[in-house]
Amino acid sequence: MEKRPSADESDESAKAQKVDGIRFGPLWVHSDTDNLCLHTVKPFSVPAEIGRLSALKELDLRRCLLRSVPAEIGQLSALKELDLSQNKLTSLPEEIGDLVSLKRLWLQRNQLKSLPVEIGNLSTLEKIELSENRLTSIPTEIGNLGALTVLNLMENQLTSLPAEIGNLSRLKKLFLWKNRLTSLPPEIGNLTALKGLWLGSNQLTSLPAEIGNLCALKLLNLTTNKLADLPVEMLRLKSLQHIEYLFNVLPEWFSTNYAKSIDCIRLPLLKQNTWTEYHHQFYPEKIRKDIFTIIMIAYTKGGIPKHPESEFYKLPKEILYTIFRFYAYCIVNEYIKEYK
Repeated sequence: MEKRPSADESDESAKAQKVDGIRFGPLWVHSDTDNLCLHTVKPFSVPAEIGRLSALKELDLRRCLLRSVPAEIGQLSALKELDLSQNKLTSLPEEIGDLVSLKRLWLQRNQLKSLPVEIGNLSTLEKIELSENRLTSIPTEIGNLGALTVLNLMENQLTSLPAEIGNLSRLKKLFLWKNRLTSLPPEIGNLTALKGLWLGSNQLTSLPAEIGNLCALKLLNLTTNKLADLPVEMLRLKSLQHIEYLFNVLPEWFSTNYAKSIDCIRLPLLKQNTWTEYHHQFYPEKIRKDIFTIIMIAYTKGGIPKHPESEFYKLPKEILYTIFRFYAYCIVNEYIKEYK
């Protein structure tokens, strides 16, 4: 790999050596450079001549205070990794869809309000980070990203998802936490390779029955929604190991049936004074101690067992509900130290 050019190289010395290249901020960049990291160089604008760096495979422009990216970036046909995170971008050029070799794209912590439909042309893309932007929708062309395994859309302003999201047959992780979703398309059940689904902090009132088709799902986060029930089809989720369902209403069949479909419900390492502090005015002391004891036993054994005859499932439903609410309380107040 070519040594990264230093800031003190001048145009004159480069020309004297008859080296082809372009001026990039304070740097003179050789045209055959395959890795360019400029995240410590700011502020500057990306020159249109960037398209001449035809050998470039990795380009890191994070934290450069960029407000725009030139269309010529689409000429980097060999580019595999592009990091534009933590800038001030409000839009992307449609030519970004010409990056035919791109595998990983970082765009988190910008000010993006929309994505160009041409993003659906990135057929080799495996990972895209779009968290902490201002997206209100994503184009239906997202469904064309057949190689995608990780899609992060956390902390945006999405109110819905396109049905085409169900076309992402290789997707393994889908992050949708902290949006404004009120429902999910039934096509989400087509994501049979999905292992982790983060839906917490939305406005979901129900889940589609098709969620029961997610045969590879291991982790499901539903914390802080408006769910009053869960579809019984979720009993088919035989791979599910971890579910977070705090600040919702527990369904009637949860304690007797749902536990059979998962190996355990993970609980945090808790401090007894935290429990007492939170619940002293809600439950008599004996009940508080009983609940706390069960939590600690579950933790030391690696989780709550799925066996319906275990001590945990003898608790009244309102007590079960309280345990899970307490779990969320610990998350918010950083009382969780580790997972078993």
